[in-house]
Amino acid sequence: MTEADFMSIGEPAEEETEATEETTETAETAEETENPDGEETEETEETTEEQTEEEGEQPPAPPQIDPDEARRRAEAFRQRMDYDREVRNVLGKVNPYNGQVIQTVEDFEAYRQAHNQAQQRANTSNLFERIQQGTASPEEFDSYVQNIVRQQMSSSPDIQRVKLAADKAERAERQAKLDSGRSRMQADIDALNKEFPDCGIKTVEDIKDTAMIGYLRQGLTVADAYYLTHRKEITAKQQAAAKQAVINQTAGKAHLKTTSGQAAEEMGVTEEMIDAFRPFYPKATRAELVKMCKRYGNL
Repeated sequence: MTEADFMSIGEPAEEETEATEETTETAETAEETENPDGEETEETEETTEEQTEEEGEQPPAPPQIDPDEARRRAEAFRQRMDYDREVRNVLGKVNPYNGQVIQTVEDFEAYRQAHNQAQQRANTSNLFERIQQGTASPEEFDSYVQNIVRQQMSSSPDIQRVKLAADKAERAERQAKLDSGRSRMQADIDALNKEFPDCGIKTVEDIKDTAMIGYLRQGLTVADAYYLTHRKEITAKQQAAAKQAVINQTAGKAHLKTTSGQAAEEMGVTEEMIDAFRPFYPKATRAELVKMCKRYGNL
C-alpha cells in the first residue's frame, strides 16, 4: 500500500492551449454521366437514384460543436497570435534593461519580465507621490499599504522563522498521525494473522489488493476488509477443514462395535458416524452415507 493509499484511509498551473480554427463543410456529390452531346441520359440518372435508395445513404450529420469550447479555443488562438506579434516586433532590437539584442523567445521573456517589473515600480512610485499629495483614492491607499505589509512580511527574518516553525510543526503533526495510524493498522494486521495465519499480510506495505484498500478507505478493520475480499476462499477452506475433521473423527471411531441386528453392509459403521456426514451431504441416501463412512474410515 502506498502512502497516498494509506493517508486516504482515514497557485493553479496555467494551461496554454493552441487552438486552430475548425471549419466543417458538408457536400453531397453525385456522378453525372453525359453523352457526347453534353446531355445527361435518363438511364444513368435512374440507376443512380435506385442505387442511392437501395443503399440507404444519408448525408453525414454536421458535427456538434460546444459554443463554450469554440469561444475558449478562439480566445486561446487570439492570445497566441498577440504573443507571436509581440515577439516579432522586438526581435533584433536591444533590450534596454541588459543591453543585449533580443534574438530568441527566451530573450523576449527576459525583456518582458524586466519591463513588467519596471512598470510596477513606476506605478508604485506614482501612487506614492499621489498619496503624499492627497490625490490618491482610499482604495489606492489601502492597496499600497497592503503591498508594503506583504513585502515586509516576506522579507522579515522574524516572519520567516515563524513560517519555518509552522511548517516544521505541520510536518511533525502529519508524521505523528501517519505513525499512529500505522501502529493501529499493524495491531489489526497482527490480529488478522492470528485468525488467518496464511493471509500473507505481515506489514502495511503487504496490503496491495485494490479491493481490500477500498474497504479500508470505508473505515473497515483489516480483518473485515480481508474477509470481504477473500470470503470465497475462506469459506471453501473452512468447509474443507470441517469435512476433514469429520473424516478424522470417523476414522478414529471405526473400531467401535456396532449394535446387534445391524445389516452386513453397515458393519463397522455407527449411527454417530452417519450423522456426522449427513450435514455435508443432505441429499445422500443412508447407503451412500455408509459407503462414505467406510471409504474415509478405511473400514
